[in-house]
Amino acid sequence: MRVYYFDDSGKREANEDSPWFVVAGFGIDADDLLKMSAKVRRAASRHGLKLEYPAELKFFHVGKNGHDKVRDRRNWMLDAGLTTNAERRALAYACLRNGTLIESLRVIAVAVDTRELAEGESAMVTAVTKLLERVQMDSQGFGSGSMVMMDEENAIDDDLRDAMRSGSSLIKSFTLLHDTIGFLPSEESPGIQLADLIAGSVSRYLNTGYKDAGYLRIIWPHMRHRQGERNGYGIVTVPRAAKVPAPRPQTVPWPKFDRDVHEAELAADRDSCEWWEDGTPSRYYPAHEQVPSV
Repeated sequence: MRVYYFDDSGKREANEDSPWFVVAGFGIDADDLLKMSAKVRRAASRHGLKLEYPAELKFFHVGKNGHDKVRDRRNWMLDAGLTTNAERRALAYACLRNGTLIESLRVIAVAVDTRELAEGESAMVTAVTKLLERVQMDSQGFGSGSMVMMDEENAIDDDLRDAMRSGSSLIKSFTLLHDTIGFLPSEESPGIQLADLIAGSVSRYLNTGYKDAGYLRIIWPHMRHRQGERNGYGIVTVPRAAKVPAPRPQTVPWPKFDRDVHEAELAADRDSCEWWEDGTPSRYYPAHEQVPSV
């Protein structure tokens, strides 16, 4: 059995500054779920964040120096003592790096250009339809049935709920999907939390015009692909299919902020580095650890 976890990131209405609405996450063999959860929990714990209810990982929290007053929610990264953006990004990097480091895991993402949606067209339903197509193909590749999980906040989405009703074309056309989409509280599911980080990573890359490649550089090797081609297989853009470029390599010499993030991640692993004259570190994390072959 394959289990898929997805979350969304970005604005659903047309927005010139941040036009991409993303639904993304990953599929994984059910037998590897405990291993994935343990890796995410250990990575967060090394950075001081204990993933025990109600604490959770949120990509949104990385760039925030305060708590979410609008929805009356804690920024658990701040409560863990991660007071700088570099420390919080290092936490996100570590959880992405460790959580995706499982042979059966495949990252899947759909990005909707909200500027090009037809009037009345739902960004969420458009994204989920394309997403389920990739779930079907990925399940076929593994010769397995599948279950799909999403953040329970999406359960209140009227368009998505209506499209998923029993017998709807959205669900019945995917023969390997054993049930309708299930919804889990994110604070109780490391899988949903990792999906949140993945969705935020893809959204950040697209909505900065490919300028912020740091997050995606970590997960790109683990994105579903065919013979190295990820566009159309692991990442899809709609309504028009556009080629998403692979994240660029780390800039050399490393900018100060990237150095700060790297040092914070190493420090959490009780490690450190020196910086060579060319501006590269003496110790670094391999960019392509256990890259899946298909």
